[in-house]
Amino acid sequence: MKKIILSLALLAVVGFGISKSGLSDGERKMTADHLTETLNRLTSTVDGLSDTQLNFKATHESWSVAECVEHLAISENMFNGMLQGALKEPANPAMRDSVTTGDEKLIGFISVRNTKVKTREPFEPSGKFGTHEKPYRHLWQKGKNILRM
Repeated sequence: MKKIILSLALLAVVGFGISKSGLSDGERKMTADHLTETLNRLTSTVDGLSDTQLNFKATHESWSVAECVEHLAISENMFNGMLQGALKEPANPAMRDSVTTGDEKLIGFISVRNTKVKTREPFEPSGKFGTHEKPYRHLWQKGKNILRM
């Protein structure tokens, strides 16, 4: 589930910049393929789980699967807002040399969670969506919108 969370967070950042003007065909394909794989992994993780399984927490501090799905939707909304703001600014070619990590390496780095990191409060699940279905549908719809670009 952690790999799904981080992959979707990364794709929220990369994916909303998928417009034809900013990405090469190869970058667009890589992003679309990774998004499709991640959404399929999310589906295979939550499909068929009972309410008890979706809401099970191994410890008081851990999140349930339903809370993880809500966290993904919250993160996607927040990252999208930040990215849309950043996209309003013109590109700065002088900053290109400061990019030291390629896409594949970044995806690999973000997808592997060997160290637990506590998220900031605005990204924490609060139950505002109700069941896991609303944030799950939200993520799928956003993913489909990105893939149509």
